[in-house]
Amino acid sequence: MRRIVILVLLLAGIAVGAGIESQRAAVSINSNKMSDSTFRASLQALAENSGTRCYFSTIYSVPPHSAGGRDSVISTTAAQWANTVIDGYAIEAYAVKHHLAQSASVLAQTKVSLLAQLSSQAKALKLNCPGTAQQAFASFPKSAQNLLIRSTAASQELVRRLGNAIAITVPNLTAYYEAHKSSYDTLCISVAVVPQIQLSAFHADQLAGASVKSLVAKYSIDAQSKAKSGSLGCYGPTSSSYATVRTDVAGQSLNSFGSSPRPITYNGVTDGLYVAVTSRSTNTFTSVEQLVASDLQAQNSTSASAVQNTLLYKAAVSIDPALGRWGLTNSGPQVFVPGVPAVGKFDRTTLRLVLSQFAPTYR
Repeated sequence: MRRIVILVLLLAGIAVGAGIESQRAAVSINSNKMSDSTFRASLQALAENSGTRCYFSTIYSVPPHSAGGRDSVISTTAAQWANTVIDGYAIEAYAVKHHLAQSASVLAQTKVSLLAQLSSQAKALKLNCPGTAQQAFASFPKSAQNLLIRSTAASQELVRRLGNAIAITVPNLTAYYEAHKSSYDTLCISVAVVPQIQLSAFHADQLAGASVKSLVAKYSIDAQSKAKSGSLGCYGPTSSSYATVRTDVAGQSLNSFGSSPRPITYNGVTDGLYVAVTSRSTNTFTSVEQLVASDLQAQNSTSASAVQNTLLYKAAVSIDPALGRWGLTNSGPQVFVPGVPAVGKFDRTTLRLVLSQFAPTYR
């Protein structure tokens, strides 16, 4: 579930308008492009300006680092930014093709409402952002501001046509949390790294009722986690790996590995990574407000995802290889983060990296 409706419902999407630029493009879609300098300037605004980072933070699974320049922003953030740019161009093209409202007066009103809603959203989520939404918006390059307004106006019109979005308000967030409370538990997990040749035997023992501990002891090739019965620690909603862990164990019973492993590369060979929840504890609404808002935005974007994917399937997209690669996931086309090199050992740090970086389809 991704970004067209995110642009208006959380008002955190940032895209860059097509201009006449002589530099190579960081991102291009059809005849539109964003130059490398504009791309870096936008990321730098997020990295250096705490107010900008705060007002626009809900677009990111992992926030940018607190320093300047593109190198200070992690690869996942750069890939997400590239996705946002591509989506911005796509929805603007949709607006032009279908004659959605883009008059000067509409765009002027869109900017006013965008800034007002950025402020109200930050207040509703108790973010206490320094400065104002106007200052945060102004920190981006002018071309970024222009396309942000145009794509937001197009998104608003698309939402009106769809007619089934849920407003991001505190009462709605609270109601959503109460209906999905277990989705925000802190999860303590165990893992098993299983050679491909043993996957069938592992699955057979699962079906026979073998416990997580016994499966780890018999099959896992990761010595460090195996010494702790597979334990890898606990992940709460503020963890950068939480979204991936939560997806990996969705629908699983406590103390039970899932039936399908995640493929990972180990010494040049593909093995299977199994993840099981060994304990879980409930978190309060206050501690998970931003994650609840992110989940509600994803639900809202479901209705627009078919429109978005139709645009992106047909688009001619090109990105700087340093930012990632354009590919197809089970939820549609997107930018993948740059590949993580194959690892030669499985220590706890590497396994945590696997959980947070090797699964772009879970973003």
